[in-house]
Amino acid sequence: MAFIDLFDPKGKRMLDYSFDRNGRDPEPGDCIALRDFSGVLPREAWSLDKERGKWQLVPYELQDGQKGRLLVVNDVAGDDGDRAVPAELELDPGLSGWYAVWVGIPNLDMKPIINTEALVDIALDGEPFSGLGPEFGRRHKKLMGPTGVEINCFWKCVKLDGRQIKLRVPFGTYLSQPWGLVRSILSSVQLVKVDETQAHEYIADISNPAHKKVLQYVDGFSHYWHAGKPGKGIDLRYAEKHGFSDHKILFLQTPSTGVANWPSEVTDYPGATFSEEEWKSMRRGDKRVYEYIRWASENGQEGMRVLSDACAKVGLEFHASLRMNLFWRTESIFGMSDKFLNGPWWFGHPEARKPGKAQIDYAHPAARRFVLDILSELAANYEVGGINLDFTRWPPIADPQRHDCSVLTSFIKEVRAELDRISQDKGKRLVLSATMVEGAHARDEDRRMMTLEDQRIDFEGWVASGALDFVCVQTWRHDRYIGTAHRHGVRYYCEYDNVPPETPGGREDTPEWCDQEDPVPGEELHEQPPIVSSVDPLEMYRAALKQLRAGADGVSFMNFAGRSMGRLGHLNEMEELAAAGKIWGQTIGEPIVLHESY
Repeated sequence: MAFIDLFDPKGKRMLDYSFDRNGRDPEPGDCIALRDFSGVLPREAWSLDKERGKWQLVPYELQDGQKGRLLVVNDVAGDDGDRAVPAELELDPGLSGWYAVWVGIPNLDMKPIINTEALVDIALDGEPFSGLGPEFGRRHKKLMGPTGVEINCFWKCVKLDGRQIKLRVPFGTYLSQPWGLVRSILSSVQLVKVDETQAHEYIADISNPAHKKVLQYVDGFSHYWHAGKPGKGIDLRYAEKHGFSDHKILFLQTPSTGVANWPSEVTDYPGATFSEEEWKSMRRGDKRVYEYIRWASENGQEGMRVLSDACAKVGLEFHASLRMNLFWRTESIFGMSDKFLNGPWWFGHPEARKPGKAQIDYAHPAARRFVLDILSELAANYEVGGINLDFTRWPPIADPQRHDCSVLTSFIKEVRAELDRISQDKGKRLVLSATMVEGAHARDEDRRMMTLEDQRIDFEGWVASGALDFVCVQTWRHDRYIGTAHRHGVRYYCEYDNVPPETPGGREDTPEWCDQEDPVPGEELHEQPPIVSSVDPLEMYRAALKQLRAGADGVSFMNFAGRSMGRLGHLNEMEELAAAGKIWGQTIGEPIVLHESY
């Protein structure tokens, strides 16, 4: 039986949150349920009607007869977003011992429809928040999961011993699409008593290195754009979300090749070279990115620093990742000035670019030196376990018309030599990995899919070089590469992006996925922003489990960050869930009826 089955509130003896204890403690298996939130918030923090800056208290009833009053805020507040954020909810259950914590979140047809998962931020007092909410894919601009029901979302097992549980609007601020949307909803908090034996088994299980098969990338940009309010610990949430699970490594990426999200002597922050006049034409979220990164760096809170510390506390390795050739043309789909993400070095070295391309030329010494300097700065100045070279943004990284395979192979060896030098200074060996893609994002000028060979990537040469410790490959033919990597002692991870996981061409060749992928100027102001198709956890389970059974050492996820992936190291358990159509960490509860409009 999966551990989560032991913790599921369904079928447990239910005790009301305010039950008369009379010196009694709940028994293992009892569930303490909070369904009426009117008594746990100060009266000035909620209202029976929709009122800016307050939680709305709404009566509801489940199909099984349970009743309650949930909390909801759903306010497109625009520039008044800060004022629309309601007070944090602090629960002081007064309990001791171990409890499995579940949050009930109604999956309703809320308007506007947005691309987001977390509907509640949750934390123990004194610890960082992390996001929690139902996880379903989106297709044809609609949610793939059931609506009109309560979804019970598992957070984790915690030892309460008098500690408080805190809940708040996601990210501690407001979403950027549409601008100023403040949204959160919760219908219950359920605490299932866990006995000491179960608790110790749970800790041993989530700490078992044999299950650590999942890698996660954070792109170093989007989370600032959506919620980058200085002082809110935006980066920390990722360690909390993926720690104490089957996740092994968390990668934090740089926003692009030419700029930094840390105080750099090699380059500068996104948008740092803008004039006041240029800022007037930028998206509001872009300004938020710059303001957050600048504030974080000036206060010693940059992501590379805080995440390296946070990961160590929750059992994650932390690696820095660089997008190897991500520069922008002025007319890019983002509509932003190329100065925003290209950085000052780009404009000072036109000779180091590919002819006619918004990319650097890896055969040019100045381009190689620039990238080496960025990587060296990250490796030397931060407590990283390794450096990752991301060749998926945007291929081809080399120039297939002018370069042969030696250009990138020799560069990887140079990076390894640089890391070896820094490793000696640090007294520990730094890991080097590479992430690559064929098909999907990898297309030539005629939009034809490119293989690794087409991109002048010599896969066997790379893994045979001794430079790489592991590789992550996004492809439709993993069987071609797994054996090659293992023959040379290199670990192999199947790479998945937020595209159809088993379709060679990705979004572009899958009609139901052909929609806008990236935001454009002004979209954050739309009353209803475009709804982008996204992978459903069950689709990802089936694809990833197939490759894990075929011999892959693990899976890695780019732009797909659900906590539902954090159990993929337990193959038998996840195969059972996939066969049953169930998503790990969430159970479909009862249909719910709200008795007031929200």
